[in-house]
This record gives sequence, C-alpha cells and structure tokens, in this order.
Amino acid sequence: MKIVAIDQFEFENSAAEEFVEIAVARKSRFPFPSVSSFVGARLGVEASLQLPDSLPFDQCAGSQEARDHLQNFAQLSLPQSCSWPTYLFSAGPDEFDLVVCTPEQFIHYRWRTSA
Repeated sequence: MKIVAIDQFEFENSAAEEFVEIAVARKSRFPFPSVSSFVGARLGVEASLQLPDSLPFDQCAGSQEARDHLQNFAQLSLPQSCSWPTYLFSAGPDEFDLVVCTPEQFIHYRWRTSA
C-alpha cells in the first residue's frame, strides 16, 4: 500500500487548514482481495462490516475536487466519465471520505479541514 499525506502548506490557501490523505493498494489475493479487506485496513473492521451502498464515482458529491486532488497529489487519473464503484463514508463541510474501486486497485481518499 502506498500512502500520500498532504498538509495545509501544499494548498493555495494554507489558512484553510486542509489535509488530504490518499492510500492506494493493488487488488490481489493477499492482502486485499476485496473492498472490505481494504476498508478494514484503512478504516477499521467495523467499517468493513458496514459498507455503505456503492455509487458511481461521478455521482458522489465532491467528486470533482477529489478527482483534482488525486491527479495533483498522487498522479492518479480517473476517467472524465467515471462510474467505478465508490463507497462514500463522509461528505460533510469539514470532511470528505471515500473508497474508489478501480479495475486494478483500491483508492482511499480523505480530505478534511479544521478551519
């Protein structure tokens, strides 16, 4: 698994106190054969047992900002029209947390701000 952490000083306005963490893992027989195994490693066993229903990535609120951050900070390009299964864990004004299932890998994206 690769993890990239972006602190507030990488954003245009550091006063916004934004933070992004991106984790990427290949789908494989071990250690991540399923989305629930990846979610368990990232968010805990309870989250893996209570996965929300998946949505196409483009239908998630905040997907364009997540797409931009994935490209800018982790060099991960998502298709312009992206229907990959996405599990949205939080979409509030101060946190956005989701897991995207691409054909080859799992991506965990978490944005938050304390401002």
